[in-house]
Amino acid sequence: AAAGRRVRAAAMPYALHDLIEDCCSGRGRVKASKAKRREVYNEVWVAVNRWILDTFSRGKTVHIPSLARIGWEVVDNYDRGAGGSGYRRQPLFMPTDNFLRSNGMPVKKQPKPPFFTTVDEINFIKLAIKFSEDLTKDQVFSGLRDIAQRLGRVVASGARVELNMSVGKLCAKERKMQFLFDKSVHD
Repeated sequence: AAAGRRVRAAAMPYALHDLIEDCCSGRGRVKASKAKRREVYNEVWVAVNRWILDTFSRGKTVHIPSLARIGWEVVDNYDRGAGGSGYRRQPLFMPTDNFLRSNGMPVKKQPKPPFFTTVDEINFIKLAIKFSEDLTKDQVFSGLRDIAQRLGRVVASGARVELNMSVGKLCAKERKMQFLFDKSVHD
């Protein structure tokens, strides 16, 4: 089965259904039957993406310590005349040092760290209640932890990854990650 997956990975990028399947087939932390686990992982992915879209659309940045910061970087302050000052921002995806280190990828020191807009730290209770249909806090916590770990292993292996998310597409190739933001969310 693993050899078949490697052949498939060479032809097509690793996608969400592969990630969910890998989470279900491994020793995950979500306690349920295999069919139910698939539903839970899918629902966790949907809830996280709803939260990201909600936060991103309010001009804030999300912080998922086991994965990344996704949001807005303040790039320029400017004087708006009598109306006061303002700032220009651009979307930014930045894998966390924790994600990179735990998957054996290099952590690059930046000469000047980015200045993000207000950061919304992940709150598993909020995700379960507000952004999911019927998940518990423990399911969101365990499911997201499994998803981030599986994703990290795949990225670290050098495989080509393309995961559609609510604000764009998470891509990886040869152990390098990038995020392609949808034009519609930042125009």
